Amino acid sequence: MSHRRIALLLLFLALAAASFVERVESRLTPREAARLREGKAALERLGLVIGRSDGGSDDIHPSTATVAAAASDRATATVAAVASDTSSASNGDRIRTPSNRQATAAVAAAASDPTGASTASSIRISIGTSKCWWCWGGGGGGSTKKSTGGSTIGFMRPYSGRVPSYAAKSVSFKGGAVMSQPLEVYAAKSVSFKGGAVMSQPLEVYLIWHGTWPASQKTPIQKFVDSISEATLANKPGSVKDWWNINRLYKSGATFVTPTVSRSNTEIDVAAASAASGQTPLKKADLLALINFQILSGSLPRISSAVYVILTSSDVDVDGFGSDFCAFHDASGSIKWAWVGMPDRFLARCTHAVAAGLEYPNGDRILDGAISNFAHVLSETVVNPKPGATWADDAGNENVDLCADIWGTEYLTDDSPAVQYNTVGVDDYKFFLPTILNPSTGFCMNGLSVLPGVCGTKLFNYPCDTGGV
Repeated sequence: MSHRRIALLLLFLALAAASFVERVESRLTPREAARLREGKAALERLGLVIGRSDGGSDDIHPSTATVAAAASDRATATVAAVASDTSSASNGDRIRTPSNRQATAAVAAAASDPTGASTASSIRISIGTSKCWWCWGGGGGGSTKKSTGGSTIGFMRPYSGRVPSYAAKSVSFKGGAVMSQPLEVYAAKSVSFKGGAVMSQPLEVYLIWHGTWPASQKTPIQKFVDSISEATLANKPGSVKDWWNINRLYKSGATFVTPTVSRSNTEIDVAAASAASGQTPLKKADLLALINFQILSGSLPRISSAVYVILTSSDVDVDGFGSDFCAFHDASGSIKWAWVGMPDRFLARCTHAVAAGLEYPNGDRILDGAISNFAHVLSETVVNPKPGATWADDAGNENVDLCADIWGTEYLTDDSPAVQYNTVGVDDYKFFLPTILNPSTGFCMNGLSVLPGVCGTKLFNYPCDTGGV
């Protein structure tokens, strides 16, 4: 076929396509007609005119005429028809050629996408026989078609997404260290309700000092208890009261753990034989007998909403201390009680070490360890008065057991050397309290208003924040 005939054929096809567009547009719904006009306008903005090739190449086939055009900017010209609704698609028109072949003209709509990758585009007008093997868009996903007397016009559903363009990016080494040690990832944990009752009534704490207790050791422990319900600490992130509020998320039925905790003015001092002098280690039954004796003798009242806490000094030996437990709690009838010992012989297991060069909240690792253990069993007592009967996991672990060695958000004072702590109480006393499992999120937290750990935890293992609360 001569170049002249080819040019005439292309001109004929362009005129036919333009006529077809006008005739199809008259049959479209207003919405479809608007899309078609937008497609035509987009073509003109890109320099693509139906029937004309701008810098493209012609590929002539006995049954197919292709006019290719390349997009000249960061745009993608997509071969598509504008109708997207099968119920309103035009029946289409047949274009008759001199050889009496039926033809379907498909109009290409080019969409300019500033974020798309620059690609070539093409406008394809196909001519074929009435068997319709040539019908563009006549099948496949994303197209819609209607058959009209042996010919088909297909409408490809317009693509509604955006094709992103990504430029290569880079980071540079700043001289720090990567985490090269094995990483222990913290996973959310949970306890389930076992049917028992939480302690919901105002709680009174009775302290029984067993052994040798100087005032310098008693006072920080007393300040910890006094801080739990201190009004001035309300809603203060990182406070002892904020720490206690995690317990208040636990409930039995519609009854939640009490927000009110007070230290009784009645405290008992009990002398004991020195462990160094051959004292027989006290057993759990001995400790419970000591509480019952104080109640039966009238020294202490019997109150179901109270917790009786025996604290043994460094010179008192307790069977299983350091090997089986660092502290514990239990219930005997209506009596809820707990035991805490001074862990000077079990520092590695029963205390938390601060970072090198820093000071302990109360200047004594042993005392701060005892306060932490006291907080541990007091929290578990109100949530789970009888171990395993109210809130626990399937192995019997309680709300603080599941947070072992996770200390939450830690702070540093401006002193030199700085004091490391994670909670603050009355009279600016500072403590290292254990984190408590938040039953709603599965995270171990040292305050309801504090994010679940930004340092010193198994999840976040980088230096602690400076400054206090």
